[in-house]
Amino acid sequence: MRRVEVSMWLHSRRLLAAACGTMLARLANAIEIVRDSELDALYPASFCGWVELMSKNGEPLHAYQANPSGSAENPARMAAIRDKFRALTADVLAPAQAEVLIDAFGKLTTTPVRHILAAAESVA
Repeated sequence: MRRVEVSMWLHSRRLLAAACGTMLARLANAIEIVRDSELDALYPASFCGWVELMSKNGEPLHAYQANPSGSAENPARMAAIRDKFRALTADVLAPAQAEVLIDAFGKLTTTPVRHILAAAESVA
């Protein structure tokens, strides 16, 4: 890391500790993100991942997710993702505008980009 990046990283850790308390800061400091070459080899066909935790009694717990929520292979959560979009944009988009974007972005793989951009411009 460069000196500026380290300084910003340390500053953000201090802000986190001040804003959220020491328990959350300790949790954040205990998180280690690692690259997994086996999972990298599956990308872009799969956006899989895993998490490993150590229980208080020292038992390792491991969970693997082959298809995260909202992926083509796991579309069941798409309704929840659409609802979240509506909630997050409610202050800036009318419901009809949100639906235009939901519809356009829901067809990313089959719709020409110019049509998606036109939909986005129509609500701007």
